[in-house]
Amino acid sequence: MAKIDIKIEKPFDVDASVEAAWDYLCQTQKTIAHYPKLESLSAIGEHQWLWKLEKIGIRNFSHQIVYAVQYHFDEAENRIGWEPLKEHGNSIIRGAFDISETDTGCRVVLSTTGKLDIPVPTLLKSMAAPFVEKEFNSHIEQFAQNLQRAIA
Repeated sequence: MAKIDIKIEKPFDVDASVEAAWDYLCQTQKTIAHYPKLESLSAIGEHQWLWKLEKIGIRNFSHQIVYAVQYHFDEAENRIGWEPLKEHGNSIIRGAFDISETDTGCRVVLSTTGKLDIPVPTLLKSMAAPFVEKEFNSHIEQFAQNLQRAIA
């Protein structure tokens, strides 16, 4: 098993007020629905969600990333954060949306970090890591673009 660390920060601007972006992003299920390659999303408690992404892979290797998070909403700071629920899934993900005002609307900074447990021998980690990182980065980039269009 290889543990692959991810760290991504993706800012994007929207032509909407901070309040409008906040209201949209607080609708967790609606927001998450914009995530590409999402196989399923299950509520497992209050503001707790289990994510299952579609399998990713190449040749004879495929893997499904599964993780659960607890969402927290801090309106005073315009921050929506999520922390891992470690008893679920095979990966640990945390992150946040930070919203700030701009001259033409607002900026949302999507940040995410985590550890993905990938079932490959440690010797193959060096080959698997760039592929998995590229896939995850691509998902976050598309997620940000989808949200940018939806919030505007």
